[in-house]
Amino acid sequence: MHHYTVTVALPGETQLDEVEKNLAGALEPFNKEKEVEQATDPLGRTYWTNPAGRWDWYLIGGRWSHHLPIRAGADPADLIFGSRSWGNTHAILDPTFCDGGRIRALDLERKRAAQAKKALADWNDYAAVIAGTPQHQAWETFSTRAKEAEQAASRPWHEFYTEAKAKARANAGLGDNAAPDDTADRYSALLDEEMDRARAAWNTSLAYSFDQAKRDYQAQPRIAALRAHEAYRGRGMNPPEREFGDLDRDTYIQQCRDQAIPGYAMLTHDGRWLSADMPWVPSSDDRARHAAHLIEVNTYLDSLADNMILILVDCHT
Repeated sequence: MHHYTVTVALPGETQLDEVEKNLAGALEPFNKEKEVEQATDPLGRTYWTNPAGRWDWYLIGGRWSHHLPIRAGADPADLIFGSRSWGNTHAILDPTFCDGGRIRALDLERKRAAQAKKALADWNDYAAVIAGTPQHQAWETFSTRAKEAEQAASRPWHEFYTEAKAKARANAGLGDNAAPDDTADRYSALLDEEMDRARAAWNTSLAYSFDQAKRDYQAQPRIAALRAHEAYRGRGMNPPEREFGDLDRDTYIQQCRDQAIPGYAMLTHDGRWLSADMPWVPSSDDRARHAAHLIEVNTYLDSLADNMILILVDCHT
């Protein structure tokens, strides 16, 4: 389960007091819980769920409340304010932003310019950190080697895992079929200990482990410099070398500018769902596809008539 943003456009004839009804109608084709006739997918699997389903509930604004910038002098009657998520109920939000409104009431360029300005500062910071360091090898170089070592291992990981679990149960005094409810804390502690031993034994058995791959990757001068930089700590799945990649300054700034308004997906006024569906670890082809997607969405946004409506929706799936 996760949340993501969808920017929705509605026709200009939509009245603002009918926005919720019209928004529901626009999103309904993508409702995961919508009843559909029995269908069979290309693999021969039968299902009754909506094959176009993308969400099971949504909020206007939600976790991304106040995402769209208000144009100076805009008519308040042209603006839309939705609901906050439980996580930002008490957050102080910028009063010059809203959750939607007619195009004439929104200042999309203001947010694009702000994103571009931030991108320039971020780029300069990144360039300063990596200055003088050699180009690093991609993580995939190391992870591929580790995957190949696992495939060539004399014993698979699941054997180590099964043995560790059995030892923990035995040490906790549990029989083969007994549930660990009564000794949950003791069993959990023993299981952690046995799993640590199992992982150590598993890694030792490999010609090249993922732990070694991580050490080798992070030992590279450029990666080491990035990891030591305070601003880049805790980046998790989006480390700086992945965010900036091999993009030059102007390309990076343009892509950040292009990402200012579009959500994860764009639902057009004529019912087209536009999304790039980026994987967690994007390839160069994925990045190129995403850049093309952003250009398509921004071109569409810039073509909207002044009386059309744009709304930021927090979708859950």
